Amino acid sequence: MKLFTIRNLLKVYNGRNVLDIERLELDEGKIYSLYGPNGSGKTTFLEILGMLSSPTKGYMEYRGKPIKFNGMDLKQLRKQIVLVQQNPVLFSTSVYKNMEFPLKVRKVSVSNRNSIIEECLDLVGMKDFIHAHAPNLSSGEKQRVAIARALACSPDVLLLDEPTANVDAENQVTVENIISDIKEQKGISIILTTHDLIQAERVADEIIPLFKGRLAPTVYENLFDAAPIKDTKGREWLILKRGIKIPFKSNKTERLRISIDPFRVVIMGRGEIKSMLGIFKGRIVQMTKEKRNIRFLVDIGLPINIIMKEGDVKARQFFVGDDVCIEIPDSSIHILSAGRP
Repeated sequence: MKLFTIRNLLKVYNGRNVLDIERLELDEGKIYSLYGPNGSGKTTFLEILGMLSSPTKGYMEYRGKPIKFNGMDLKQLRKQIVLVQQNPVLFSTSVYKNMEFPLKVRKVSVSNRNSIIEECLDLVGMKDFIHAHAPNLSSGEKQRVAIARALACSPDVLLLDEPTANVDAENQVTVENIISDIKEQKGISIILTTHDLIQAERVADEIIPLFKGRLAPTVYENLFDAAPIKDTKGREWLILKRGIKIPFKSNKTERLRISIDPFRVVIMGRGEIKSMLGIFKGRIVQMTKEKRNIRFLVDIGLPINIIMKEGDVKARQFFVGDDVCIEIPDSSIHILSAGRP
């Protein structure tokens, strides 16, 4: 069954289109990730899906029924779709009373509250903190309690806005596992936002890339501002931060926003260098397995993501900490927009 059906959805703030979704359909029972850089419209989109913000215009269905954002049924729909914000607010009282509040609002009987609260806290690994003072919890613990509080409302859809943005690495892994557990144990549809592609690929069944409020044809990575210049020999370059200079013929004069395709960037050992144009020295700081590929994070003065087939990596024997060189060919660079975003 279709969870959401969207057509020509537009949101305008101060005369600027911050969201412009021409067509999108989401199925029930899946984990979706709205992925994109800051300013791509992820949170705005999530708030519209949660019926907490209305679009400027457009059409949206929830489970086959058209949504009227000025209609009387929004209150009931908001009980079915619960949003956990990036910085969730917990009351200055115990974890139990924080959990109890939405149950009181929904008139859940006192006899049922304890079992619901304990079950939801157990699912997020916070049952032992049931009587703790909520403000004394760590950021990661607060996020887990906020998720448990949302689950206590028995939603059909759970919306998570950057659920690991303010937590440490240990709690990030815990929250990601909790998201998967919620889907498996509760059958709840989940839509989360993230600017971390690695996280999106780990957690989500499907990734929905956004760029400047629009659905992107592909997942854009390695996003940089670049200044095009021409040197005294007539050669054209793109200048990134920290003086990184990439040979590229753009015929542009204004600042650009570019994306560098991680599949087209070439990684080499220091002894493999053939030419210095477009070659940058760096160090491998991270390697992550993604299905049949290996993702590298290489520091060349700026962090560059590179993706190689797993078999090619084994043959080359690259390791974290290795000094390497990378080549950024013309074919890897995509101009996304002119001028500052």
